[in-house]
Amino acid sequence: MHKGEVQNLPENRPLAIPELTFTVEMSEDNRNVLLSNWFALHNTLELLAELEPPLRALNSPFASKVYTHVTEYRNNLGYTKAMLAPLFADVAFDRRQDPHEYIAMQAFNAFQARGFKPRVALKLLA
Repeated sequence: MHKGEVQNLPENRPLAIPELTFTVEMSEDNRNVLLSNWFALHNTLELLAELEPPLRALNSPFASKVYTHVTEYRNNLGYTKAMLAPLFADVAFDRRQDPHEYIAMQAFNAFQARGFKPRVALKLLA
């Protein structure tokens, strides 16, 4: 090769890294704890969403932080719902026997994510 000539080498492309997958055994109680955690975040965001307008009206420095939390964590709530939905597809809680889970499941089923397409989901193994 002479000075000034361009050497044509094959293009180096990064190797595709396979996505990691996990197999997890989970008890019914642990599954219900996941629902309860999802519901806790849901309730927290509902409260923050109600607090943001009055904080903004008062020119509180917390208004923007509250707005950001509501907006960003609502996306997390949607992603988490998409991931957990297969775990709860065929689950029905009794209103009297499991009142917390019953209310949490109603909120879970009614929640509509906004502004994104879920890109994650759990695959249940038979």
